[in-house]
Amino acid sequence: MLDAALRVVGEKGIGGVTHRAVAAEAGITPGLTTYYFPTVDTLLEATLGMYVAEEMERVGTAIEVLRDTGPDADRGSVLGAVFQAVATEPAQQAAQFELYLESVRRPGLRDVARDCLNGYAEMARLALERLGAEKPDEGSRALVAMLDGFAMHQLVDPDEAFILEVALPAVLALVNAYAPEDPGASR
Repeated sequence: MLDAALRVVGEKGIGGVTHRAVAAEAGITPGLTTYYFPTVDTLLEATLGMYVAEEMERVGTAIEVLRDTGPDADRGSVLGAVFQAVATEPAQQAAQFELYLESVRRPGLRDVARDCLNGYAEMARLALERLGAEKPDEGSRALVAMLDGFAMHQLVDPDEAFILEVALPAVLALVNAYAPEDPGASR
């Protein structure tokens, strides 16, 4: 049911989530969705909770890869681990942003949304730390915000050239601002 609800959010938005729509997507009777989730709010909270748990599992894998890297790690492989961890399919990405925005209006979703953002920030912090950043906590929030912005842009206007010509150079510039390749460079 929760996978079905996530698909509905990704395809129709939060406003499209009803017990009936989720039941149809899951191929079950609407009575089952209302039995397990009496309100749409409880259904959305469980859906975001599931999504975040799955995302944090993927992020955890990336964090383990990053922990195995040393201070002389190749920047491309470190950033590749970060990009791989945050890359999702467009419908899932849309659902993620829908649920983030909805957490502003539904307090029951806020803690779970915050957990997701904190998980991404921890991964970014570790990546910056591994690259020698003196202030990885500050840089991590900026990196997550930048990646979210690029992901939102790609949802609206998918363009491989944008990724290669705009996003990657911008991410590298931000990373280099917090973790210059030359250890003697000023921060």
